[in-house]
Amino acid sequence: MITDDALKTYESGLYAYPEAEAELLERIGWEGLSKKPCELYYAEEFETLNKKGRIDAEHYQPKHGRLFNRLKKISSMPLRDLLISCDKGTQPDEYTDEGEIIVVKSKNVFGQGIELTTCERTSLTAWADEPARLRENDVVINSTGMGTLGRAGVVHCDCQKIVASVDLLILRVKPEIVAPDYLSLFLNSPAGIAQSEQYQTGSSGQLHLYPEHVRQFMIFVPKTNNGQVDLAWQRMLADKVRTAARSKVQARAKLDEAIKLVEEAIQ
Repeated sequence: MITDDALKTYESGLYAYPEAEAELLERIGWEGLSKKPCELYYAEEFETLNKKGRIDAEHYQPKHGRLFNRLKKISSMPLRDLLISCDKGTQPDEYTDEGEIIVVKSKNVFGQGIELTTCERTSLTAWADEPARLRENDVVINSTGMGTLGRAGVVHCDCQKIVASVDLLILRVKPEIVAPDYLSLFLNSPAGIAQSEQYQTGSSGQLHLYPEHVRQFMIFVPKTNNGQVDLAWQRMLADKVRTAARSKVQARAKLDEAIKLVEEAIQ
């Protein structure tokens, strides 16, 4: 039965992503950090506020400082050092079912990948915005919204014209330092989301992350015993991320096929 195949496909990747995230969090010592209570009150020097150009209390919550110090201690790098570029998406003039250009929006980034089949389309006009074009292995991160801010995904489709919408930031990484799917895993982890919360700006319902904020994120980039970036470990976790994403897409396709057969039988 097709529905049984869909279930098996889904189950095959069900544990891959949690396993990858659990190993990442164990390496950075997240359990110890998360058990520390959040301070209800704290003080910061005026000089620090003036230097950072921020007066929002949430930014200075001590739990953020503890995470920063932990990441700095265990071989981490600021995101700006891992990037070739960081650009904002575009705002298409219109959306049309017959459009040649696929537009990835924040709602299409589900935290373990990008759901391209649900994306809207637009005309070739959007393709003129070159910085907004997406290519294979680009990482996109939600830059606006409540509850989805900071959610990331990797582009794995280089055979079509695709652009990012204005509510996304496009991170083009240095592959010799960081695997794109590993970076996505980190950004979606509690350690990544905590930094999104720290650097977010705006009022309730209109939260934002800007390129200058995202570049300051600290990313865990472990090294081997000889001091080289441990890309093998990153790629091992990245493979699990991609397995989970593929399983979801394949299961959805099999389920759609089953629905179509039922509809045809009824007719």
